Amino acid sequence: MTTFESAALPTLSLDEINIFVNIFSDSMKHDAPFYLPPFPSTSNITGHSEPKLASLFTTPHTTTTACSSWDLCPDHCVTHRGLKTCKWPECTRGRQSGGLCLKHGGGQRCSVADCSNAAQSKRLCKRHGGGLRCQVDGCDKSSQGKGYCRNHGGGQRCAAPNCTKGTQRGQYCSRHGGDVKCRVDGCERGNRGGGFCARHRRETIVTSPATEVKVEIVRL
Repeated sequence: MTTFESAALPTLSLDEINIFVNIFSDSMKHDAPFYLPPFPSTSNITGHSEPKLASLFTTPHTTTTACSSWDLCPDHCVTHRGLKTCKWPECTRGRQSGGLCLKHGGGQRCSVADCSNAAQSKRLCKRHGGGLRCQVDGCDKSSQGKGYCRNHGGGQRCAAPNCTKGTQRGQYCSRHGGDVKCRVDGCERGNRGGGFCARHRRETIVTSPATEVKVEIVRL
């Protein structure tokens, strides 16, 4: 009858176990991916020589200098993966079709005539019925968070004491200083997108730099 001798498994000292526990705990604390290199093969171990756990972590993962993103391990973070960004000057958002991000005109547009907003679903923007809707019966407004529109509690609330209004910019509602004004000189209306109020936004032509069309503002 043939007998097989099982290879002796390496034993770990208390210090080596603590190293393993600390590394695993730090990874879980920061919600980082945890990668344990393969344990050295014991097939060539002779005598009482045992591999040290600390030696498994002497080779660092590939990282990018001065980047603190936890996505570096073992791959690169989004910033350093070489992903193509929007062609709009100083815009770092991801590029969609047409070389631009959604904000600057890239990607699929709403199918409603004369609407240039980005399509969310069913080829429609949020304004025209695309994307998630409010869960309250009879409300067809766009969901801003947790399945509800702003009027029914969705989205971030104003940080001012006893204020339940939705935030406009930052942590406050328009009444408590969170509203950004229209960038047209002399206009005190709130910003409704692109730096303009609803009235001036309709009279504003903002195009891609590739088209070399200047921005024109019609003062009312």
